[in-house]
Amino acid sequence: MQKIKKMSLVLMIICLFTGCGKMKGYNVYERVYLTYKNMESFTAEVEVTSYSNNSENKYTLTQYYKSPDKQRSEYSSEIGGSNVTVINGGKGKLVSGETNAEIELDSAALKEKNYLMLSTFFENYFSSEETAVLTSGNEKKGNIRLSAETGSSNPYRKKIELLIDSKTLKPLKMTVYDDKNKPSLCIEYIKFEINKNTDENIFSV
Repeated sequence: MQKIKKMSLVLMIICLFTGCGKMKGYNVYERVYLTYKNMESFTAEVEVTSYSNNSENKYTLTQYYKSPDKQRSEYSSEIGGSNVTVINGGKGKLVSGETNAEIELDSAALKEKNYLMLSTFFENYFSSEETAVLTSGNEKKGNIRLSAETGSSNPYRKKIELLIDSKTLKPLKMTVYDDKNKPSLCIEYIKFEINKNTDENIFSV
């Protein structure tokens, strides 16, 4: 209830600054809510940039997700190397793309939230008391920018922002910020499909 009141206040503020004749903020939020609140699955191809010690590391991921706890990430890098990570409930494995060797993920790894996954953003967004939704004229083509605090003790995973296309509601870019409000991860979406039928076998562990 408290979260709903806070979100209503945010939407009222948007109305005041954009004019009541431009109630896009409220309508768009409803559409985002209906689209992602009960998301059953998605597939995505993303380019990830990781920032650390004044350096950047780029790689691509093909991601598969099925609610509530099935994930698959296929990793490849420009500098070489590939692997596949699969999580299914309380089990998980890492498979080397070069040797096909499998490593079982321990309980600590399974408990870690995967901030590269869109599902993790919305898990935080819909449960966090500190959320915001903005439709800014400064954003290209009036895209929607959502943000949420992670509640994580990890100093490199303090806040997440998601940029969404206001027409298609597809994600464009997700950014994870550290405790100094500097980007630590940037995930740019190349392809995205929601609630697409996915072969269950790809989540086998």
